[in-house]
Amino acid sequence: MASLGKLLAAFFVWMVTSFLCHKLAKEAVDCFLINVTSLPRVTAPVFVTICQIAVCYSTVNFSDAKSPLFSIMAAAHVIATLATNTSFAFIFASSAMVVKLLEPLTSAFIQSLVLRTRTPPGKDPLCVRRVLESYWTN
Repeated sequence: MASLGKLLAAFFVWMVTSFLCHKLAKEAVDCFLINVTSLPRVTAPVFVTICQIAVCYSTVNFSDAKSPLFSIMAAAHVIATLATNTSFAFIFASSAMVVKLLEPLTSAFIQSLVLRTRTPPGKDPLCVRRVLESYWTN
């Protein structure tokens, strides 16, 4: 088991790199939109996403690349990256990040509706369980 110091260091590194990735993506999208006005607005996020995926592919060791689960996870990551970059092109970065931060709650809610499952007791940040229980009892 990793020590608390190592876990905190890993979390800090992840947090800083995630922030830098999003900040640089927003800057790149804005720069593209300012300097290239002849192309559709959605071109900027697509271009930035291709650049981000190329950097990821060139710097990360993909030892499980032949696994079907890896393919699904990679496709989901590309789609999520494109969606985030697209939101940067159309709304303020702060609004895009709020939506991104709420994804786990909306995912849990949508999964509970689609799969007709309940949120386990004690696993309900922001009282999601109460919302879901009121939905199922009505």
